Amino acid sequence: LHAHQPHEFDGRYKLPIACLVDGTAIKMQSPRKDSLLAHATFCHKVNTNAVQGILWCTPCGMVLRNTSLFCGRLSEKAMVFLHRKLLNDFPRGFARLVDRGFARCTAAYRNVLPGFYPAFVKNGEIAKDLVSNAAEQSADRYVVEVANSRVKLFKSLSAIARYNAARHLERAWNTGVAATDAMLPLRRPANWLVTMQFFSASKSERKERQNVQQWGD
Repeated sequence: LHAHQPHEFDGRYKLPIACLVDGTAIKMQSPRKDSLLAHATFCHKVNTNAVQGILWCTPCGMVLRNTSLFCGRLSEKAMVFLHRKLLNDFPRGFARLVDRGFARCTAAYRNVLPGFYPAFVKNGEIAKDLVSNAAEQSADRYVVEVANSRVKLFKSLSAIARYNAARHLERAWNTGVAATDAMLPLRRPANWLVTMQFFSASKSERKERQNVQQWGD
């Protein structure tokens, strides 16, 4: 996680950022013959029937965790707490970069990762107890939104899913997450140059570097 901190984060936040968190909705046809399912899948986020999932990714765009897909009426906060066992691996001493919808989910993290979220207007003024660099913070969070867009590059996830094909969305969602992690990082980590030099070197050069590092340690 330390290796995935961009240079721009130095001094911007009180703690290193472990993850960016964001949810996304996948629109689907309304199940007209099943009024209960139609009610359960209605998502106020997109104002239509949908299923939704959440991604946790590093500041560079590598997906660390993802939820299953749930009916659109379930709140994002509830989805986080349903998956709190997946969040136990996040170490203490880090923070989350989130929007206001995920700000009150700290209790879901065993190691208590506080959430940093952009300042918002309240009664015509910016709340003083929130961070002042709201524009920069929103730009930093944009990485996870692009990661969600990468996951939804599959046609079955980007278009309005047919009702009879909804059972395949979970598999497409997990495949999209795996494909996203195989792409280049959305933001270069601080050690990106060293990483690229390592992988561009020949096999013998990489082995020699590993031996040097091993004996050095």
